[in-house]
Amino acid sequence: MKYLPPVLFFAAYFLFGCWHYNDFGVSTDEAMNNQNARASAKFVLKRLMPSWAGWYEQHSETYRETPELRLYRDKFYGVAFDLPVFALQ
Repeated sequence: MKYLPPVLFFAAYFLFGCWHYNDFGVSTDEAMNNQNARASAKFVLKRLMPSWAGWYEQHSETYRETPELRLYRDKFYGVAFDLPVFALQ
């Protein structure tokens, strides 16, 4: 009987989350994080696999539009989270 209130609370919390999960959208900084990761990925690709970077330069407009990391305004942000998530996309 002493476990009934917490169980009811978390069951209600879970049901509420299941009911409202469609309301969660894209965060406001997701585009910025993606841009940071693209700039970092371009830098890494040019350093580790220059032949692949050349291929992407010729075949990908998104790659060409991605700024160089040395000129990028947000180059000081860490990419420990953004870069792996970008690689999984």
